[in-house]
Amino acid sequence: MERAGLLAVLALCCAFGVFAAATPLLGSSKCTWGPSYWCGNFSNSKECRATRHCIQTVWETQKVPVDTDSICTICKDMVTQARDQLKSNQTEEELKEVFEGSCKLIPIKPIQKECIKVADDFLPELVEALASQMNPDQVCSVAGLCNSARIDELYKNGIQAGLDGTVQNEDDSSEETELAMQPNQLSCGNCNLLSRLMHSKFAATDRDDMVETMLHMCGSLSSFSDACANIVLTYFNDIYDHVSKHLTTDAVCHVSGVCASRYHQHEEEKQPQEALVALDAGDDIPCELCEQLVKHLRDVLVANTTETEFKQVMEGFCKQSKGFKDECLSIVDQYYHVIYETLVSKLDANGACCMIGICQKNSASSMKDVPIMPLLPVIEPAQVKITIEKLEKHEKKQLGASEPKFSQQEILDMQLPIDHLMGAANPGALVEGGELCTLCEYMLHFIQETLATPSTDDEIKHTVENICAKLPSGVAGQCRNFVEMYGDAVIALLVQGLNPRDVCPLMQMCPKNLPKKEDVEVFNPQPASDEQDPPTCPLCLFAVEQAQMKIRDNKSKDNIKKVLNGLCSHLPNEIKEECVDFVNTYSNELIDMLITDFKPQEICVQLKLCPKTTYALWDLRISLEDDVDGEDKSSSEEISFNDIESLEELPPQLAFDPGFTAAPNCLICEELVKTLEKRMGKHPTRDSIKHILEESCDRMRKPMNTKCHKVIDKYGDKIADLLLKEMDPKLICTELGMCILADLDDLEVDEALKYDVIALPRQDNKLSSSIKEPPTCVLCEFIMTKLDADLKNKTEQDDIKRAIEAVCNRLPATVRKQCDTFVDGYASAVLKLLSDVPPKQVCQKLQLCFSVAVTDEVLECGVCHGVTQALLPFLREKKDNVSEVTALQMTSVGCENLPAKYYKICSEMISIYGSSIKNLAKRPYIDQSHICAEIGKCFESEKSSLAFARISA
Repeated sequence: MERAGLLAVLALCCAFGVFAAATPLLGSSKCTWGPSYWCGNFSNSKECRATRHCIQTVWETQKVPVDTDSICTICKDMVTQARDQLKSNQTEEELKEVFEGSCKLIPIKPIQKECIKVADDFLPELVEALASQMNPDQVCSVAGLCNSARIDELYKNGIQAGLDGTVQNEDDSSEETELAMQPNQLSCGNCNLLSRLMHSKFAATDRDDMVETMLHMCGSLSSFSDACANIVLTYFNDIYDHVSKHLTTDAVCHVSGVCASRYHQHEEEKQPQEALVALDAGDDIPCELCEQLVKHLRDVLVANTTETEFKQVMEGFCKQSKGFKDECLSIVDQYYHVIYETLVSKLDANGACCMIGICQKNSASSMKDVPIMPLLPVIEPAQVKITIEKLEKHEKKQLGASEPKFSQQEILDMQLPIDHLMGAANPGALVEGGELCTLCEYMLHFIQETLATPSTDDEIKHTVENICAKLPSGVAGQCRNFVEMYGDAVIALLVQGLNPRDVCPLMQMCPKNLPKKEDVEVFNPQPASDEQDPPTCPLCLFAVEQAQMKIRDNKSKDNIKKVLNGLCSHLPNEIKEECVDFVNTYSNELIDMLITDFKPQEICVQLKLCPKTTYALWDLRISLEDDVDGEDKSSSEEISFNDIESLEELPPQLAFDPGFTAAPNCLICEELVKTLEKRMGKHPTRDSIKHILEESCDRMRKPMNTKCHKVIDKYGDKIADLLLKEMDPKLICTELGMCILADLDDLEVDEALKYDVIALPRQDNKLSSSIKEPPTCVLCEFIMTKLDADLKNKTEQDDIKRAIEAVCNRLPATVRKQCDTFVDGYASAVLKLLSDVPPKQVCQKLQLCFSVAVTDEVLECGVCHGVTQALLPFLREKKDNVSEVTALQMTSVGCENLPAKYYKICSEMISIYGSSIKNLAKRPYIDQSHICAEIGKCFESEKSSLAFARISA
């Protein structure tokens, strides 16, 4: 029994020994060491199949030092490019090409080989790391190319060997040697690498540099250079957006067919591995490959496309160009055969690659030598010569060559706050309704309506850039200038959530914290001049009138002084201080003139606080002269007034000032209408109105009574008809074309926006050759734009009337006062017109806007025809006394039948060309057309009568 027990124990020990011998000791395999070994690098994780575990638990959260040497930088750039490729669903083979191509940028051969070995041996692990949340520093540290003492030692030794000249060229394999001896061949992998570099080059190129490059290219196109440059300058934004949208990393290689085999592989086919081009450290991008690609595209074009098919392809491209489709189709139709021939037989591959930045430009063939701007018409030889000398003098110095270069981050850090960045363009015009204030609030009003609901940044940008299309045509030009100059600032403020009402004050274009915006006259951009009332004029008139009322019975000095001292006590606090200052400053002068019974207007003019009195006749530079001698006149030598009495009491004689610029027929018409208003009964007839008109003309003295009768003969029936139709008498002379709106003194609407808000026009002492629309055209179109939307479904007169009366409440506060005044004056006329014409035509029917655009040439020719048509018979009656005819007489005869809006141009034309017209009139067989051609106002073959008909329409 004892022996059997020993045998059992021995068998158990042997079995345990056999088992122990079959099982390795714990720790004998490195993979049993745990994460500390698994996650040391990609080699360990691959060996132990723990890559995913290491990424999720160790590497993603691992903090690694930032390595800034060139080897680590190349690795991090490689990781960034590969991650971008991974997002675009590229294959592992293409990712491997990215890794190997980047590794070959490393100048140290041992490190280069190690980098390629990592890419070859651990590609699946690298792909898994790229798909994770690991940053480039973490990936490269795990790969052993960053924060590696061994790599740093190899890099240090390589640099030292280069400095010592002891670099030894290691023997490469026979395959690599053979490959190095062969020229670089275009393959799918190399094409993809090239296209990625092209894409990055495009993204890094400044837009201004790109415009300059394109203009240089246009400069080399001979007779087509101007058209090319104009298209580039006009449509560059569209071209740039199209290219940036469609230039993808695989587009070029796919179109060229270099990678066609990738899309037609079969399982039994094994594609040979493509060798990548190794770039030297100093190379930019592979120029030779680019040239091969260009030539390959040319070969594809020649082999697969006829000239007719090429034209069809080009036309299809043009139809996608949107804004310049018509220009593009015209160019293709004229030049497609030249373009095709150039691509087939004259294509410069190196020049094309230089243009897109792939190859370095040769100094001998640099495109800097060709002109980059469109050719301009010749003005004067002397000016052209000066321009050429300036170009030659500064030809070698590039604009901006000496400017410092900043990175994008440095530029962002140097930007000023928006309120400092966008200063006011004209600080002097920003008080109480400057021009920019008006336009800014005008535009922001429409933006606020469009952005009534919460909006995204893109919606805000789109609204601001397209807002000008919603504004009336009268301010579209100013709006586009404003958006071009200040649009980015407006967008930046609105994106920050700022209330649109606060944008204009914040940009320093409008006053801040106004207590009552309703009182701001924004439609008053003209600066103060001698012809406008100074701010103290109303206060002076008020003070003098009040003082005269209180001193009627006692005009002693003491009483006047007492009245003046107490004059300001009852005034509101806002003007009391100004009133006290006025009295203290002018008390002595006021006392003297109040004693001598000066009128309030005369006193304030004498104190130079008000301009000279402007009556309706004086506005037209026409004075009233009376033959009665001994009439009392003002004792002041500086003041001369002619009080206009009614026509019944004092028949006036009208005498013209030689400097007048307005139509005298306007004065006659207004005086006749005023007389009609006084003498016309409750039930006038056509005959009674004409009788009153004839009597009014008879009361005038010669020669004006003759001119008055001519006006009655021509316009008497029309005046009677308009009065019987109950038209506002103030509008009759404007309706007949004898006056323009600016001459209506009773209209209190302030002058609207100038037509050049951003840049005022240069004042030239030349003959005015264009007619601008009356200033209230802008205000009228503004109001009609609102009415157009309000009246879409309204046809009843009461509804239309309520809409007209309520339209001002929907306009900006800064223009509400002017709107109310406009509606008060024109409501009845607008109401009648809206029953016959759409709102957009109302302003034209009211003669507030011009309906037909007339070119400067037609305008001058038409005015010239009207002048000579009236002057020729007059001058030929004078016969030998033609030279004695004065410019004033010629103006009176030649301009009286023209519409009032052309009267100033007519008078200027006679003052400049009057002598020439008199000399030409002496020729017996010359007519109007030939005279106008001789003085350069019409072309020889032009029918001036047609031009006259257009401006008289």
